[in-house]
Amino acid sequence: MGTFRSGVALTFDDVLLVPRHSTVHPRDVTVASRFTRAIPLNIPIVSAAMDTVTESEMAIAMARQGGIGVIHKNMPIDRQAAEVDRVKRSESGMIMNPITLGPDRPLREAQQLMVRFKISGVPIVDGAGKLVGIITNRDLQFERQLDRPIHEVMTKDKLVTAPIGTTLDEAERILARHRIEKLPVVDNQGLLRGLITIKDIFKRRQYPDANKDQHGRLRVAAAVGGAADARARAQQLLDAGCDVVVIDSAHGHSQGVLDTVAALREAFPDAQLVAGNIATEAGARALVERGVDAVKVGVGPVRGKFKIKVELQPDPSGRRIEMKMSGGGFGSTVDLTAGADLVDRTFDVAVPICAEPIVRGARTGLAQTDLWFLAGIGRLK
Repeated sequence: MGTFRSGVALTFDDVLLVPRHSTVHPRDVTVASRFTRAIPLNIPIVSAAMDTVTESEMAIAMARQGGIGVIHKNMPIDRQAAEVDRVKRSESGMIMNPITLGPDRPLREAQQLMVRFKISGVPIVDGAGKLVGIITNRDLQFERQLDRPIHEVMTKDKLVTAPIGTTLDEAERILARHRIEKLPVVDNQGLLRGLITIKDIFKRRQYPDANKDQHGRLRVAAAVGGAADARARAQQLLDAGCDVVVIDSAHGHSQGVLDTVAALREAFPDAQLVAGNIATEAGARALVERGVDAVKVGVGPVRGKFKIKVELQPDPSGRRIEMKMSGGGFGSTVDLTAGADLVDRTFDVAVPICAEPIVRGARTGLAQTDLWFLAGIGRLK
């Protein structure tokens, strides 16, 4: 038989946070942060590298909102690289390396590419890379003989192109004037050098806070483990355009993870590396000494409600930041104590600190999922 507790029970709708005096206007507030030393975020939220959370669809959604997604590693290397590639191709200022086909390829291949990458057209180039046509979904709409070569169906006369250096505003005017959706960019010899689409221009307006790289492509991270395939996996991920490689482990202060970090830093000196999870200063120090660009903090299951406070206090010199963390955001008392041991200090070398997870099973507007929170910038001596 059920029992009822006496006393008052409250829901979120019953609680009001009492406002205090403030001299800050909302328009003057920024929540921008950094995922690594070189990768900024417009919102300090990252989706977890879990097979129930982040693949290309979630990574695209996160980057459009200003965060970043970490594509999980529980899949073959080539598939994970394809997930990264799908994010990088999802939108761009100008697509630097557009998908192309040769004029003698069957229509079936063009249709398959459009479905796979959710695109509406493919530039057609000859063996030397010279633009000879373009085929769109309108060309295939009523086509039933998909074994026919592309050159019999593609648009090849009076192709509308733009020269290298065309801005997005200029491209938008050209697209509008000719009532087309794709604008190939060619050099003086007619070689295809890029592709601008009306979809990317519209998405730039729709998602003004999107997290993008220097080429206008969405940023994405991907995970590797401490296994023997870590280097080969990282190589393919970086070749696909991955912005950050995350060495993801439940125990980031293990020798296998440390060796993996050192090996990846030696192999890829310019890559952005994140490693974890750790919960002590010694763990953070070991990872930083081996070359990571950010540290991921948090060990153990999440229990109870999220209550955490982070204070960043610059010292008089302005060169160091003291971080104080309080509350219950690391999941358990032991975990919280370990996390506080890491961040309640004054450090000398700037390293972004990422606490995981901030939300488990919460309604984020994107999914019921696990998210990481950028807790601040720690500085190791």
